[in-house]
Amino acid sequence: MRGILTVLAAFLLSSSTLITVAQEPADKRTQADAEMQKNNFNDALQLYRDLLALPAGTSHDLQQALLCLQHLGKIHELDSLIESAVTVQPARFDLLLAASQGYQSAQKFGFLIAGRFERGGHRGGGEYASVTDRDRIRSLQLLLQALQVAESDPTVSASFKADAWNQVAAQISTDQSTEPWKLQLLSDLTKLPDPEPGETPWMFRGRGPGTPPAAPVDEQGQPVFHKLPASWETAASDGECWRWALQQVSTLDPARRSTTELLFAEFLQRQFGAGTTWNQPWAEPVQPAQNNGKTDPQKSSLLSLQDSETQARLATGIKRFTLPDEFNFLKIARSVAERNDASARNALELLIRERMDRTQYPQAAALLRELLELTPAKEADAVRQRISQIEGNWLQFLPAETQPAIGKASFDIRFRNGRKVTFSAVPVNVDLLLDDLRKYLASNPEQPNFRRAQLPDIGWRLIEADGKKYLNGKPIEWTVDLNPADGHFDDTKTIEAPLPKAGAWWVQAQLQDGNTSRMILWLADLAIAEKQTESGTLIYVADAVTGSPVPRTDLQFFGWQFNYENQRPRINTSRFADRTDANGLCTPPVTPEQTQNQWLISAKAPDGRTAFTGFGNLWVAQKIEPLAWSPLKIYAITDRPIYRPGHTVNYSLWLRRPLFDGDSNEWAEKPVWIQIRNPQGEAVSEQQLQTDARGAVSGQYVLPADAQLGTWTVMAARQVQVVRLIEENGQTRTVNETDREALGGG
Repeated sequence: MRGILTVLAAFLLSSSTLITVAQEPADKRTQADAEMQKNNFNDALQLYRDLLALPAGTSHDLQQALLCLQHLGKIHELDSLIESAVTVQPARFDLLLAASQGYQSAQKFGFLIAGRFERGGHRGGGEYASVTDRDRIRSLQLLLQALQVAESDPTVSASFKADAWNQVAAQISTDQSTEPWKLQLLSDLTKLPDPEPGETPWMFRGRGPGTPPAAPVDEQGQPVFHKLPASWETAASDGECWRWALQQVSTLDPARRSTTELLFAEFLQRQFGAGTTWNQPWAEPVQPAQNNGKTDPQKSSLLSLQDSETQARLATGIKRFTLPDEFNFLKIARSVAERNDASARNALELLIRERMDRTQYPQAAALLRELLELTPAKEADAVRQRISQIEGNWLQFLPAETQPAIGKASFDIRFRNGRKVTFSAVPVNVDLLLDDLRKYLASNPEQPNFRRAQLPDIGWRLIEADGKKYLNGKPIEWTVDLNPADGHFDDTKTIEAPLPKAGAWWVQAQLQDGNTSRMILWLADLAIAEKQTESGTLIYVADAVTGSPVPRTDLQFFGWQFNYENQRPRINTSRFADRTDANGLCTPPVTPEQTQNQWLISAKAPDGRTAFTGFGNLWVAQKIEPLAWSPLKIYAITDRPIYRPGHTVNYSLWLRRPLFDGDSNEWAEKPVWIQIRNPQGEAVSEQQLQTDARGAVSGQYVLPADAQLGTWTVMAARQVQVVRLIEENGQTRTVNETDREALGGG
């Protein structure tokens, strides 16, 4: 009987095993998805691993498994998970694509531990490293493997193949915006690059747009164009591979033709567009014409550009050249726009942007009208506003400094298209304005509006509800005829203003059929100057026209300080009065506590002239130390802006410490060490040279044939003695060593 039970038990166990094995992959996948929904990521991961170990594993299983790793903080297992799945199913198109995407989206940083890279964070030492390039190459390998599988798999549609080629193009062009010169290289897809040590995630944070990179040139100084190769195998560079991949996308899926062509046109515009010649990437929408008959050569050349040519910033400098039809982004974008498909609006935006960069504003306005016809009604107003910005009448005041009151005043305006402007000027009651300000601060408001204390910005007060009370007197009005520049360019003009007396004037300009602009114009007949001295803050009151001192001028000092008392905001104020001496000078007595105040200083001369200044600090008497330290300045220059491997670099450096006493240079006729550093900051050459009587030193360096691409630096260094403490066998000894201390360079 016992034997029968044993056999029965064995049979039951065997049956249980058979039931587990026989569980359908679809059921297991459903179970894994359910565990994911419950946030049981560890259990779900194990189920997905089991599925990926079977021929029935899918891209869904791999994607979900990678998501589990992310939730569990096991990103270091990503590589092994992907590679094991690919090993099991090396001929499954969708899984290979998912594997490639896994590397594309994976965290790129990790640690080198005993020579082995571990992705993600790590405790207990190790060296930071990045696998950005390694992941890119592996992703490309998997994509090409998937495309090879697709050739013999009739179930893979042309659209899916186009998706894969689109990802190939994206991976090849990863650095085209920041480092377009890399497209001249041909990536080796037969092996994976080693992890790059020393790179951390923080190295790439906080970088602004900076200056766009210049387009690369060939050995003859001509711009580099990436031609379309006959096949993937015959491509000579990553740029040609990228072109081939884009063509495959549009060939396999003709509906994407406009998208891929526009992508290529945008790349060409970033490389060769007129916008690359502007110093600021945020160049103003409409540029000013030149006064006095002078013409800016750059702007005039941009304006005269034909559609078959361009002017761009190349690695060797700004150059005007003809664009071959294959690389003429204007023609490419125009052909896309004429198809009137989903990419038409973006193509028109490219054309508009280029016309604006070329300062060809009438053409830009015409293109905007084309864009308006394709724009939905809810977005049409924004396009109309852009048209009006070019063709409409517009005016603004340019910043105006305080002027001496000499019976007349002047200011500058900037205008576009308008032909007549009417000005009006009303005097501002500054005394009332300052008196209200003092009362407001002395009232200790619970929620202070500190903008009211910004004296240079009182214009905004005059357009508020109570601003009218500060305007007194009858407006002075006059009209000026304007002669706008052709082509919708901005122009500037100096306006003579018939303002008879000193003070603040509220000036408004109404452009005919245009906008209204306002500003405060200050005319001064009395001036206040401040300077810190050893006796305290020296105040000088002078005639604003002649600069001569104004004696016996009454000074009113109003100080305020904001702080928190009992967790409530509080403004503490203080006041006192003083008077200038016969030389127009005054050193007000200030306590150390009052130095924290911000001060409004009002002056009233015996003849009634007034002036004010604020809100600065006042200083107590204290000894001022003379300038005892000044940093060493090094100016470096090379004979060319850019070099190739094997070229000779001629350089000069000038060393000097800027001082204001004497004309001596401590670095004249002194030995210095000149270091050449590669883009990684490593010193690859070092030699000792002698400066001349001016502190200058010159030399040469021949770049090696295998020189790293990037920015090299020439550094000046001096020899110093370094004392090091070395502990050996429990004993500490002192060692004197010679080292190089970098001084600077460029």
